[in-house]
Amino acid sequence: MSAATLETLHASAERTDDGQILTQFEQLQQDSTLGAVLNAMPHQVAVLDENRQIVAANTSLLKIFELEQIEQILGQRPGELLGCVNSEQKPGDCGTSKSCRTCGAVNAIISAQTGTAKTDTCQLKVGPQSEPLDLQVTASPIEINGRSFSILSVQDAADENRRKILERTFFHDVLNATVRSFSG
Repeated sequence: MSAATLETLHASAERTDDGQILTQFEQLQQDSTLGAVLNAMPHQVAVLDENRQIVAANTSLLKIFELEQIEQILGQRPGELLGCVNSEQKPGDCGTSKSCRTCGAVNAIISAQTGTAKTDTCQLKVGPQSEPLDLQVTASPIEINGRSFSILSVQDAADENRRKILERTFFHDVLNATVRSFSG
């Protein structure tokens, strides 16, 4: 099925062919500075091409997915790698379903593709019976050898979100106790 016939309800459904993905990967592998910077980052990081497909990643990302080689994930989109249930709703995969319109990850990537770095949150459902993953994603534009890419950094935001909820609950309880003590 050609990209032109793929239906999309949000981001482009177009995909880069495997040969081009491999060529981009090999070119990026030659940039030792890029590899060192990616691997110095503590979060999971991937370099995406113009079609939101993985062409490079850091060792932290490979480790969390228990992957031996990056070639196992080359060409995948982030939602496909993470197992997002919405990534299989349309023939164009990750980023193309109606649900993807509110996805912080794909929207941050689209923003980076237009030249603006963006940090957003993403609640990713990875299975029908599973709890959603709370993620904070940052996508930034980068030009390497005259070609535009996006760097996507992903970190688990569940602990941070729980902390914020507990803080709100605590301050709400303190405020209520204070009001009761003044009015009583």
